[in-house]
Amino acid sequence: MNEESASSSLLISCIIPTCDRPLLLRRAVDSVLGQTSKPLEVIVVNNGRLPVDLASDAQTALRVVEAIPYFGVAQARNVGAILARGEYLAFLDDDDAWPPEYLETIGQDLAAGAQCVLARIDKQLGAEVLPWKNPGSRITPDMLFLRNTGAGGSNIVVSRRLFYEIGGYDPALLTGQDKGLVIEILLAGHRVDASLDVAIAAGQPTGRRQTDHARMSQGKTAFFRKYRRFMRWDQRLGIRMQIEWYRWRGDDAGRVIAFLKYLFLRSLYSVTSILRWPRSRGRGTRI
Repeated sequence: MNEESASSSLLISCIIPTCDRPLLLRRAVDSVLGQTSKPLEVIVVNNGRLPVDLASDAQTALRVVEAIPYFGVAQARNVGAILARGEYLAFLDDDDAWPPEYLETIGQDLAAGAQCVLARIDKQLGAEVLPWKNPGSRITPDMLFLRNTGAGGSNIVVSRRLFYEIGGYDPALLTGQDKGLVIEILLAGHRVDASLDVAIAAGQPTGRRQTDHARMSQGKTAFFRKYRRFMRWDQRLGIRMQIEWYRWRGDDAGRVIAFLKYLFLRSLYSVTSILRWPRSRGRGTRI
């Protein structure tokens, strides 16, 4: 059996969480139904209050699961994973889309033995598609502690066995759930592969995006508390700086104190970055 036929025989379940975005959801589902290598099934988990009405494709089993409204995207993904019958889980957000060859390309990595694969992420602005996030050829926790280099809700395919082993998505992480999933896989001693030959199209809302700074500070705080023991001290300093920046932007009552903390932490972080640069130049990052 050649690599292409092996990848097409893989049992992949596509899981799409959705929340009150029926038009965007239709685009996401169409991108799955148009795959050159069809998934075993498509599971849409409705996390909103608006009804979901999707006609099933003749070649693909499609079902809608009504979940508790607004109980969170992490839980919606976990529900889909519990109900999935496939050997592999491919996640897709309702405002993103896959290119037709996405599952076929990822399937070749899975057929070669990969247990978790990240694709590249492009940003779609209207009719224009621009390069955005690239996970690179070597994915480590250090790459994800302070910033997200390419772990999203639509470019992760993981074996169901591995997903269950690490406990799935953590609903306690208000933000950074996708990179949290990848970090858990890496900390458990497993490799995460990158498929750089294919990119998903991440949809962007029209108009100016309104950032919920209070939610971002809460999410960063939860992420920091969970992973701080795995971080270097300069990484801890960097994420604490990020937390205070979001508090400054979002907390009217304590914004002056948050701003002063941010300036202090930023100064310390800048100094530590200068001190670490000569030692880290030319070497790989470490945990």
